[in-house]
Amino acid sequence: MHKRGQLTYPQWYACDWYMRLHAEAMSAPRVVAAYGDGVGGCGSESYGQPRNRHQWDARRKLRDARGIIPARMLPLFDRVVVADDMPTFHNGQQRARFAARIVSAAQSLAAWLKIA
Repeated sequence: MHKRGQLTYPQWYACDWYMRLHAEAMSAPRVVAAYGDGVGGCGSESYGQPRNRHQWDARRKLRDARGIIPARMLPLFDRVVVADDMPTFHNGQQRARFAARIVSAAQSLAAWLKIA
């Protein structure tokens, strides 16, 4: 959207920041296997809990950032910004309405980050 001139640089930066923060906050452990744990007892399951303070802080920041974006926009914003999944459009009017919604959410985030 930035290359097409639909997002300003601060809006693009806010989206990029959000995408990187989401990756930090939700990343799965990078361990392939654990050796010597045995069976039963206290396993190494995290049940979705943060693995360290850095991930804890990233989740808190993500929660704060998600509070800035209108709730009805969150699923769409996550789909576009985090998953890089752009919907298909049947006409230019649909594309323009979609872009306006993403721009609005990105502008709110950029203003909150004080980069607008």
